[in-house]
Amino acid sequence: MKVNFGNDDGVLPVIVQDVDTYDVLMFAHMNEEAYDITLETKKVTFYSPLKQKLWTKGREENILRLHTIELDCKGAVLLVKAEPLSEICEKGTMTCWGDTFSHQFGVIEQLEKKINDRKINPKEHSYVSSLFARGTNHIAEKTGKEAVELIVKSIQSDSEEFLKGSADLLLHYLVLLKSKGFTLDDVLLKLKEKR
Repeated sequence: MKVNFGNDDGVLPVIVQDVDTYDVLMFAHMNEEAYDITLETKKVTFYSPLKQKLWTKGREENILRLHTIELDCKGAVLLVKAEPLSEICEKGTMTCWGDTFSHQFGVIEQLEKKINDRKINPKEHSYVSSLFARGTNHIAEKTGKEAVELIVKSIQSDSEEFLKGSADLLLHYLVLLKSKGFTLDDVLLKLKEKR
């Protein structure tokens, strides 16, 4: 990706997004030097036009670990997807807008990508690959068993076991969807149709 820092005094605005949750974490700026350092070190580095100096987020334990940098269609704004290692705001919150950290659908999308990879590129000791190898009928049966186990766990008082069972069911459901050629987005579209 070729980024042109030749306009606006060699500085571009940067939106930083959590790579897993897609939460917007902060807004800052980069110049070409900050961009190059970010790519080289994988620690997101910024440039302050006001102070005219480079800076990174906080202390070593709450840096932003780079995953990707994307440029918008006009070549005017950078989108940095990063993994925050701790709080982002100097006030101790997870974003510069407070604790709006969601931990939502980005994690599911990452899981769906991994499931898809295991289907296309089977791994010898991968549980998900072994499910695909046994076929859709087996996956459906396993998903049904996980659903029944979750129903039993929901009646019991162990919250931790209920949550583990919920995660197991979700994993098997996503594998079942993929085995049928669908994703969770397809299901969500059907839900929107019902509204």
